[in-house]
Amino acid sequence: MKSLLLCVDSSIKKDCNEIRLRKNKPVVLMLKNRCAFLRNDGAVSDEKINSYICSCDELNDTFLRMCDFSVHSHTDDITEGYITVEGGHRVGVAGTAARDKNDNIVSVRDVSSLNIRIARNILNCSNEIYKRLFYNKTQSIIIAGPPASGKTTILRDLIRKLSDNGTKICAIDERNEIALKSGKNDADIGINTDVYSGYPKTAAIDIALRTMSPQIIAIDEVCEDGEIYAVKKAANCGVNIIVTVHASSYRELITRQQIKSLINTYSFDKIVLLCGADSPGKIRDIYDVQELRDEIYRSSISLDLPCNERSFNII
Repeated sequence: MKSLLLCVDSSIKKDCNEIRLRKNKPVVLMLKNRCAFLRNDGAVSDEKINSYICSCDELNDTFLRMCDFSVHSHTDDITEGYITVEGGHRVGVAGTAARDKNDNIVSVRDVSSLNIRIARNILNCSNEIYKRLFYNKTQSIIIAGPPASGKTTILRDLIRKLSDNGTKICAIDERNEIALKSGKNDADIGINTDVYSGYPKTAAIDIALRTMSPQIIAIDEVCEDGEIYAVKKAANCGVNIIVTVHASSYRELITRQQIKSLINTYSFDKIVLLCGADSPGKIRDIYDVQELRDEIYRSSISLDLPCNERSFNII
């Protein structure tokens, strides 16, 4: 399987965002705008005919190699559904959960799927955001987008540009995806960036505030209440914040509870909404957070009205 993947045409490799391995099923390559199948001759096709089947043994061996043949040392990450491998590539793991008496997931057995998400360091992909939002000033922003839209890639490059221009940044890299830690050739994230790799976000934010005097704290994928509270605490200390979140549309920006909670911390100035996976890193729109906060307020007032006083859009 490895030999066949290495023989794939370079143009296909460049467009590939994910390699999906499923037990006794075809090896699937997720490209920018389509799903393709690895064939037995090393070619890639849109058809399943003659596609290469990932055997149970191959899947198990790949999983063990992803864990450096020490599943136990990766248990915490695996129970969260992923492994981060050298170079910052995140591997999604699906299988059968093993639970303790309190119904907590303590391990995963009978792994049935692996989703290898390919991380790339793309220099200057944040140029538009930098020019529009950070030229001669510093702001707190939310970078939102659907899966595979380039949120982490843009965040990484934006950190580099701000850091090289003299801004002190602390990057909270819980999953080792921002700095692409490899032990040899880490990503260039700027000369003034301090990285907290593997720390829980809430603990890392608190430590950074107490010890590193950052001007900006950058965090990938904020979602839990404790993390949102830590973001608000940092903002109240006079630190600017850059975070990424999942959202696919304007409607999701004003309806998803996680994003509403971030907006209501009064910690952010702008929200950048990215396009989909077919245009990774491309900006769909930039919104003023105060305008979104007003829209959320109007929506809540509308929902509080009696049904006969509400206005509905009929599609």
